[in-house]
Amino acid sequence: MKYIVIEAPTLTDEAAVNLQDFFYALMNAFAEHYHYQTERYYLESVVGTLVDNRRSTESDPPF
Repeated sequence: MKYIVIEAPTLTDEAAVNLQDFFYALMNAFAEHYHYQTERYYLESVVGTLVDNRRSTESDPPF
């Protein structure tokens, strides 16, 4: 993933707080909407890794 460089303009204190509140609300709405999909993705990637590790150790005993 490449880094995004954004040249942000100077804001008043009130504008900065309003933008921060907006971004928090946006992220919360995104998380609520896509919670199950992101949770499933992370669980499948972690559980899939654990299952693959168990399979490799079962077929290749430690001694």
